[in-house]
Formats: sequence, structure tokens, C-alpha cells
Amino acid sequence: MASCKASECRCCRDIGVGRPLCAMFVCGGAGHAISLLWRCTLKIDKRYIEGFIRGKVETEALTDRQIAVLLDVGTSTVSHWRNKFNIKPSDKFSRNFKEKYGPDALDQLDIMVQGRAALQEIADYFGFSREYAGQVHLIIYGLSYMAHMRQMARRAPNV
Repeated sequence: MASCKASECRCCRDIGVGRPLCAMFVCGGAGHAISLLWRCTLKIDKRYIEGFIRGKVETEALTDRQIAVLLDVGTSTVSHWRNKFNIKPSDKFSRNFKEKYGPDALDQLDIMVQGRAALQEIADYFGFSREYAGQVHLIIYGLSYMAHMRQMARRAPNV
């Protein structure tokens, strides 16, 4: 068994700790190729791990799984830490919407909504159903399409 060097270990390097946090175990046998398994211990300074997870969730919008891959720990471990520090999960819907419909999809949706485009126009533009356009609107704006249009009409100055 050998210990990792902090400069070579992604877990240690990403958290910013100068000392090794992981142990490298070598397994294999009977002429098979040796594989390496990194296992992180939970003896991590809370200030570092909280800042790391908060930054990844809030600024980069990474999921627990993506953070777990970066730290080479289990998803449940990251979920536990995130819950312990009262960090809400990242907004997956917006990220997935941008990945599927393009990086400017939310901006385009906002332009269409502010221009009072009908749900069918929004649906035709993005290539999904009118029903799903209403659901997307509800998720992003927190209001139904009709309630949002009434609210915009009340705010608009009378011409």
C-alpha cells in the first residue's frame, strides 16, 4: 500500500489542502492487471469542503454526481455534505434546457415571453408541444403563463 501525494490527487488538489487525504490501494491478482482505487477519508476541514461544494453548486451548477466524480467519493457522501451545510441542489432544469436547446435558449424564451408570444409560438420555436411550453414557463417563472400575462398587463402603462 502506498499513500497519495497531495499534488497528484484530484481530491486533495481541488479542495486546496496541501496534505494527502487519500490512500491508494492496489488490488488484483493471479496475473490480472493491477487496478487502482482511490478512497477519500472523511477527515476534511469543513471550511474547505463547504466552500468547495457551495462554489460548485451555486456558481457552476454541478450536480451531486458531478461533484462526487471530482472528489472521487460517492454521490451519497456529497449529498450528505451538501445537506449538512444547508446547500440547496443546483437548478438542473435550466442547465438541461440550455444543453438541449442551446446556450441562449433561456434568453430567447425570456424575449418571447416579454414580447407576449403565445404558448404555441414558443412551442413551435423550440420544437415541443404547447402543453410543455406552459410547463416550462411555470418552472422558470413560477407562474402559469396566463397569470404571468395578467401580471405584465397590470404593470404595463396605459397607452
